[in-house]
Amino acid sequence: MVVFSSITYYAEKNEEESMFTSIPATCWWCVVTVLTVGYGDMAPTSVAGKLIATVLMFFSVLVMALPITIIGSSFSNSWVREPFLSSLSSAADSTRSVPSPSLPSRALRTPLVVVGSVGA
Repeated sequence: MVVFSSITYYAEKNEEESMFTSIPATCWWCVVTVLTVGYGDMAPTSVAGKLIATVLMFFSVLVMALPITIIGSSFSNSWVREPFLSSLSSAADSTRSVPSPSLPSRALRTPLVVVGSVGA
């Protein structure tokens, strides 16, 4: 931002109607332009200043938008994966806390009884 502020100041310092009186004042304009849509209190008047402002605006969109997409994608992946992970941890907890049932030996020797008529 300091680079864009300095370049804009030197492009605008010889303009009669320019509001860019110093590099710190131009830095204020640069910060407001990058982080918001601007207040409208300062705007470049020369062609060079307007071109620099255009490059600054495109640059600020890239700097702000690219990390947001990466963060959003990571959040979405974590959100989808979270129920799966919590079900794994609850299944692991339930197998540890509850002993597995064992069949009595007598149940294995009981014959299978079929009730009903065979054929018609």
